[in-house]
Amino acid sequence: AFRDQPKNALEILFDSYLKTYGPYLRDTRRFTTEKADAILKRRNVQCPELTYEIFERCIRYAVSVDWGKKLFA
Repeated sequence: AFRDQPKNALEILFDSYLKTYGPYLRDTRRFTTEKADAILKRRNVQCPELTYEIFERCIRYAVSVDWGKKLFA
């Protein structure tokens, strides 16, 4: 019933910001690293666990460089 109600201005604005991320948020695929792990292990490379701190650092960088925007117009 909630979805059938008209949205207020804040909800419309919020939806417009999330629209771009919708496909990512609904995607349920899972990827394995078995093949990459085998290659990296032979080269003594170990990827760190993705922690909140690492994720936050990546997001801060992406925002600071306008990740996804065209570099040249």
